[in-house]
Amino acid sequence: MARRAHNKSRLGCRVCKQRKIKCDEGKPACDRCVATGRQCSYLRDAPDIPTPASSLSVPSRDATHLPTTPQLTPVAHDATASLHHPDEQPPCLDNLSLTENRFSLAHLQLLDHMRSSMTTSGPIFHYAIERGYKLALRVPYLMDQLLALAAAHKSKVALENGDERLERFFRMEATKLQTRALSGVALARNVVNRENADVLYTFSGFLGHHVLFDTFSTRGPLSVTLDKLEQCFELNQGIRFTAGTECAGILQRLRGGDLDQAVADVYCETVNILQYLLDSSQSSASERRVGVVQEWLVRVPYEYLTYLRQRRPEAIVILAHYAVLLHRARDYWAVGEAGRFLIQEIGSYLGGYWADWLAWPQQALEDG
Repeated sequence: MARRAHNKSRLGCRVCKQRKIKCDEGKPACDRCVATGRQCSYLRDAPDIPTPASSLSVPSRDATHLPTTPQLTPVAHDATASLHHPDEQPPCLDNLSLTENRFSLAHLQLLDHMRSSMTTSGPIFHYAIERGYKLALRVPYLMDQLLALAAAHKSKVALENGDERLERFFRMEATKLQTRALSGVALARNVVNRENADVLYTFSGFLGHHVLFDTFSTRGPLSVTLDKLEQCFELNQGIRFTAGTECAGILQRLRGGDLDQAVADVYCETVNILQYLLDSSQSSASERRVGVVQEWLVRVPYEYLTYLRQRRPEAIVILAHYAVLLHRARDYWAVGEAGRFLIQEIGSYLGGYWADWLAWPQQALEDG
């Protein structure tokens, strides 16, 4: 036992030595330093993966206690140096070098916490996290926001366990990660297109969860809470999702027709809600596809229902577009082939004059 303690005394970080406590020797920072918010000497003296500037540097004093390795031969030295030549960078993924220190083992622990402990809130949130994780593997600012939300959750867990110091530490880390995420997304959201809209929309959702937590996790005067809520609105308003084009045709016809303006406005509002739900269900899990079916019924303007009762053709055409949502949720036992039935029946009811208006719902059936 004495020899084992001696080994840990030699290899532990200097902070733990000075505090005369047991060090777990975790890298890139030991758990003791991470938990107490101290700057672990491992971060300064021994990075896990050498960077080009430090790969051939003189070992630190602690490193002299490690087992020695054979000296590099001149040929090996040249080969190693060429790996870090400025013109011959290592392979990278979306401009992220494999030796970049943007993320550490501590961040991997946060990611593991998110995927193991935060996915129990229900199937929809589980799907959102897994989908966000896959997107974040190639988008650093989205990964920063995921990690920030995980750190915020760990701060809540720490507070529930009565560890206020650990709660403050994780809350501070969450703020740092969120700040870095916002800096990264500031450039990306200048140009929103179909390629990056999904990432920005996902980022906006996780950011909203985080800001909502920050707003209500600490209680204060109403004026302070209102200020935080205003910030929450501003952050989410800053990122717009690029809507799909499924309803573009019907919107153009509604706006360009001879309908009364008030009636046209009701129709357009209804179609815009429908387009949002179509976007939401396009690549969602089955739970979400079932949810949007009910959501549209709740959100449609009451005036639209009035026009539908009057059997106005435009209102019935909009219903055919809604039937595509039903068709996407056909695996749900209560829906089945309702979408196909509704689209086909509406086509027969309205006749050939309205065929152009119904072109997209009919195409959706053919596409499966």
